[in-house]
Amino acid sequence: MQPRAPGAEIGEDHPLVAAVDEAHATVFGSTPERDVTRWFSDASALSRYGIPTLNYGTSTGLMDVELGENLDIDGLVKTAETYALVAKRICG
Repeated sequence: MQPRAPGAEIGEDHPLVAAVDEAHATVFGSTPERDVTRWFSDASALSRYGIPTLNYGTSTGLMDVELGENLDIDGLVKTAETYALVAKRICG
């Protein structure tokens, strides 16, 4: 049996969610989609210690059998720009 990580949750009204929504809309021209991840990330451990977290980023979608995990470079660059805008808003 595989070990399971506790889930992570953040309220839709949290300032971090608003910052990501605004930055994503600025960079991509639309609000980000929402999903429930089914893979492990550091969000689980961080939220256990009271650190608000969310998972954000571009996705490969379903794995390509030949290419494996891969990302569109433009999407990766725009995601990095979104992170920078979020940091600027949250950190001042």
